[in-house]
Amino acid sequence: MLDVAIAAINGDNAVDVVATGPNAGGMPYTEIARIHEMRPRPPAAPTNLHLIEIQPALSPSQRQLYVGWNDNSDNEDGFSLVFQQQPNGAPGEYGAPANSTTGYMVLDGGHDYTIYVVAFNNTGSSARSNSILVTVPYTPPAATLSAAVIPSSGNFVLSITGTNFGNNEPVDIAVVWSVVGEQPAAFPVLGTANSLGEFSVPFSGVVPEGLCPISVPFGQSQPQQTFQTTATGRTSHKTASATAGPFTCP
Repeated sequence: MLDVAIAAINGDNAVDVVATGPNAGGMPYTEIARIHEMRPRPPAAPTNLHLIEIQPALSPSQRQLYVGWNDNSDNEDGFSLVFQQQPNGAPGEYGAPANSTTGYMVLDGGHDYTIYVVAFNNTGSSARSNSILVTVPYTPPAATLSAAVIPSSGNFVLSITGTNFGNNEPVDIAVVWSVVGEQPAAFPVLGTANSLGEFSVPFSGVVPEGLCPISVPFGQSQPQQTFQTTATGRTSHKTASATAGPFTCP
């Protein structure tokens, strides 16, 4: 009869199996066999996490980070790329498949992030790789200004709309119009951007009201003349201009 028993489960993830039985001469014999990898274990930790490149993202306010690392295990199911906005942001993560050595993540611009990578399988996760600190740049969108002249009470009113100016910041607007045969006239207008950097203001010009500053002697009819309007909006760090016209004075 052959007796078989497990003698030990070793720290090197192996199982020792002992078999005993009589030999042909009646003397018992013992044989020890070692079976490896009987217990699954978490993967080894990745190393050498590093930033390869910061790339544009679909949103102009974000950037795509391309990172790389050394894969030191052969039993992972995948990797988790963990990021945390500094100083007190909540952690987030992106995934990468098994056997990867590179990965991508898309993060908001204008912040510093701590990033590390771990390998995982159904037993658990590895220790963390080294951490890297990355500053993700931010390029604010360009300010825009639009100007439209609309009829109003037999005259015209200029509607000025701005976007992407400084949030809650005063906007100095210079309105310049030119009439054929006359010197251009400039008039200041003050607006205030909202929390999104947007504003909209109407401009009715000077006497006579509206955008047709044509004065004629008493008793003469006002001639039809063509004018063009340019509006320029300016904050402490952004400027945009727009032109409306030409239009003909009524």
